[in-house]
Amino acid sequence: MKRIIKSRSQGKTYELIKISAKEQIPILCVNNSSHLVKELAEKMDLKIPHPIEYKHLCLRQYQDNKPILVDNAEYVLQQILRRPIYALSVNKPIEIKKEEVADRFCLNMDDFEIVE
Repeated sequence: MKRIIKSRSQGKTYELIKISAKEQIPILCVNNSSHLVKELAEKMDLKIPHPIEYKHLCLRQYQDNKPILVDNAEYVLQQILRRPIYALSVNKPIEIKKEEVADRFCLNMDDFEIVE
């Protein structure tokens, strides 16, 4: 799972829209903000799947196991819980350099192709 962690108005939704356009994955938004996401995508000249508002998530058309992007996850979670969140924790992505992998497992990296 990718995480986009930035301060307010620093481009989190912008980054999600770029991912959505590239991967054609819809963005889950807090209620009443899907039109703002769609308008921003149009200004960026990017085509994205129609954003989904949390209140519509239970509709049959969204009942699948396909990936989804979540904009303002803390607000979506508060809507799900129907209460304010005092604190939350998330896992930090593990970043390992290819040299560290080679050292850990005694591998010769020339024998492998790294695909990113």
